[in-house]
Amino acid sequence: SEFKRAEIFVSHAWAENFDEFVTAVNTPFATWPVKPTLWICALALVQSTDPELVAIQVGAGDDPSHAPFTKALEQVDKILVVR
Repeated sequence: SEFKRAEIFVSHAWAENFDEFVTAVNTPFATWPVKPTLWICALALVQSTDPELVAIQVGAGDDPSHAPFTKALEQVDKILVVR
C-alpha cells in the first residue's frame, strides 16, 4: 500500500475524553467535500509511560530531525490542536 502525505497534524491533550476528541477532530472537516489526510499523534505514536520511548518519538534528544513527530510537522500544511 502507498503512504499518503499528511495534510493536517492533529495534536491533543493527554487527558482528553476520547469521544470529545473524535468530535473535535471531525467537526472542523464536516463540510469539506474532500476529507484531508490527518496525522494524529494520539494514533501515530506509541502512547507510553516510558519517558525514553516518548523522547525518541517526539524528538527530545540531541537531534530531533529524525523523530516521527518532527517529520510529520515538517510535511503538513495545517495544524489542529485539540484541548
